[in-house]
Amino acid sequence: MKLFKNLLFIAILAVPVYYTAKIMNTNEDKSWQTYYKSPEGTNVHQTTYKEKKRVRIISDAITKSKTREPASIPRPRHKKTNREVLGKIDKDTLFENTPNSNWKKIYADDLLSKLGPDSKVYIKKNLGIIRVIAGKATYIEQVQVTIQNDADSPPNSFEAQIDAQTGKQLSVWNKTNFEDTKNDIIMKKRLVP
Repeated sequence: MKLFKNLLFIAILAVPVYYTAKIMNTNEDKSWQTYYKSPEGTNVHQTTYKEKKRVRIISDAITKSKTREPASIPRPRHKKTNREVLGKIDKDTLFENTPNSNWKKIYADDLLSKLGPDSKVYIKKNLGIIRVIAGKATYIEQVQVTIQNDADSPPNSFEAQIDAQTGKQLSVWNKTNFEDTKNDIIMKKRLVP
């Protein structure tokens, strides 16, 4: 009977430990992370709901509620890394870089070095890619980035492709465009009947 009670106690205790470990080990790469400067260097934490609301980040639940899928054929995936392959990998393909687990921090450090002391950078990985051009393959990370310079200015956002080894930005698109409506010239012409 004592053995049964001990096993039951261990089983009951193991369930919350299992789910806590599962939540802690979720893929942080695919969730929003906030990077900011501090006296010790660059700090990072999971982006909170209030931060997402302040910098106008659309909820993942809204973007996942799409019922339609694109009509195009899905891209092939690399078996070992589960990344989308742009091009064709064969036995002669030369890989020019290797993925670095700190690519996101390196990229955020580079962005923060160009911004003010109160700036924050929000980064979310969308997709991992292997791009093959002329038999040379490159590991690339495709990300969404939002930059908040200070609390009073509107956030800027864009999508980018980052080198998975060096954290260097390769290309940028979908930049936020703000129109200054205060300085618009309004021309009115009086119509004479």
